[in-house]
Amino acid sequence: VLWMGRECAHQGFPASVGAYAVSVFERLMRPTDSTGQEAPLNVPMETKAFQDAFERGLNDPADKRKNWMPRPGRRESTGDQPDAAGSLPTIGGDTTAGGGSAGGHEPNRPEIRLGGDRLVTAMQEAERVMFSGGRTPFFSRGGMLMWLATIDQSRELQDGPVKHERGAQVLKPVTAGWLRRRMMQECLFTRYQKSDAEWVPTNLPEEYPKSYVEGGEWWAPVLRAVVHAPVMREDGTIYMEPGLDPKTGLYLAGTTAWKMPPARPKGVPIVPGKDAAIQKAIEIFADLFVPFSPEDEPDFSVLVSAVLPGLMKTVVGPAPGTIITAPVFGTGKGKLADIISIIVTGHAVPMMVMPMDGKGKADEKAFGVTLNAALIGGDRIICIDEIKGMLASPTLDSMLTQEQTQARVLGVSQMAVVRPADTLFIALGNNITVAADSSRRWLRCYLNPHCPDPHLRQFDRDALQYARENRAKLVWAALTLLHGYIHAGMPPQPGCHLGSFERWARLIPSCLVWAGFANPIRTLDAWKDQDQSRASLLGLLENWHRVLGDDPHTAATVCRSMETEERKMGDVELPRYDREFSELLFELVGEKGRLNSNRLGGLIRGQAKRVLDVTDPVTGQSTGELVIEPAGERHRAKLWRVSAVDR
Repeated sequence: VLWMGRECAHQGFPASVGAYAVSVFERLMRPTDSTGQEAPLNVPMETKAFQDAFERGLNDPADKRKNWMPRPGRRESTGDQPDAAGSLPTIGGDTTAGGGSAGGHEPNRPEIRLGGDRLVTAMQEAERVMFSGGRTPFFSRGGMLMWLATIDQSRELQDGPVKHERGAQVLKPVTAGWLRRRMMQECLFTRYQKSDAEWVPTNLPEEYPKSYVEGGEWWAPVLRAVVHAPVMREDGTIYMEPGLDPKTGLYLAGTTAWKMPPARPKGVPIVPGKDAAIQKAIEIFADLFVPFSPEDEPDFSVLVSAVLPGLMKTVVGPAPGTIITAPVFGTGKGKLADIISIIVTGHAVPMMVMPMDGKGKADEKAFGVTLNAALIGGDRIICIDEIKGMLASPTLDSMLTQEQTQARVLGVSQMAVVRPADTLFIALGNNITVAADSSRRWLRCYLNPHCPDPHLRQFDRDALQYARENRAKLVWAALTLLHGYIHAGMPPQPGCHLGSFERWARLIPSCLVWAGFANPIRTLDAWKDQDQSRASLLGLLENWHRVLGDDPHTAATVCRSMETEERKMGDVELPRYDREFSELLFELVGEKGRLNSNRLGGLIRGQAKRVLDVTDPVTGQSTGELVIEPAGERHRAKLWRVSAVDR
């Protein structure tokens, strides 16, 4: 063996030739097993004596052919050049060094042997290769394997309902085909060829990566979300190291040089109105958003409140969506959505539209599929454009209040766990209204340009270009507000409470009010004026209480008394007739010149025990609260009473 190794090197033969000669000798000397079959060959290339002898012969200074002769563990047919170390790493217990580079393959690919019962072992070894050197080619997310892809097409060339800006990053499911290609690029798979008594390169069979993807047992790190800006933790510390944070499951993409907020010594009180950093942050956001003409201070606060959760969305949990609306087109709604997205993700916002069915109504099933696809893809912001009239979507309402849910993966029979709470939802349209059930789920920013043709306005700068060029400064402003509020002890602020969004209200609106902004939650009052069912019920309760007082009545007696001036119905005394109350009832339950008591009873039952705030039409101040409640029965008919709520 020693002699043959040295001679093979001196004569210029590849190591495989000498190995084959030694294997013939070993075969003659090896006994058969109990079945009469020869035991598997121990390939002589792994024999230390042969390797040492071949290496000495190859490195002999007197031999001038060493520069072109193959190195141990290489095959002459691959065309590889020797590496600096002259050898390749071994992977696993029964694989050897080997490999070459061709057709996009990694150089010096570790060899992984196939055949027999080595499916699981081979995939484990390939997994180790792919994740070696600190690399993370894919992640485990929501029960699926996902890889991070970069969009390389313009929006016009993209298929599907969600359009991303070129250069944006999205998560895509790892398929068996994708994994097979990646593994073959980084590993040299071989099979044993008995006729030549050696291991030869081969393609990875499809069942290998398929079993890995479907097996569910991976070394891949768990990913919660891909973020593109530093993340503020609830304790005031900031995660800004590029790559994956194994504690939180956040992967910070990009290499931007971020600026940290000013250091805050412990025990030193922070006065927002006198703090230079806080005031500078307020000026930065005012300079960015005020040119778009938010109608009131709370509308401006809504825009800032859309940016802050993007840096804490994985902490604040579910948050209300943001509606940006205006009386006419051309007011900059889409640009504002892009600016918010540029600050949070570095790219313009991915757009989608509400799908419609053949009758012109929202197609909830198709919309749910689109939302799920965006969430599986890891979109940090979902923007629904061109909302016409009322925004009413049970699917969207559920998304806004859920920490996580299950979504079906398109094209396969597989469910994935997605986290809507990690995504910011934005809706755009002219004069948008929302359904009553959705009114607490959407903050509203109303843009009022105060001109007939807002699309003809001229500005001093390109707002999108400014946001891109000054993104680090804008992120600093947002981090400064959050960092200052947290280090101030997160003092509670009046009016910063919202059901289903408690954590968000404790952090985002409270931070803004503390810093001197108006409370964005106040914009929810705008939906009250647009809620027709609420307005109708409030008018009913106000007139009922004004005319009937606290006395209980059935729907039938109220209808009879307000459609005639008769004062008696059987043995029941009717209340006095009131023209204003009568006209209101005819608008609500009038039918063929009569008042339908069954419709009035149904309306009351549907809104029973709902407390409504009564406001002064001139000052807008609250003057009390009214509620309608059951008050017993009369002749098997339900009695109802409207009364003022005593706090």
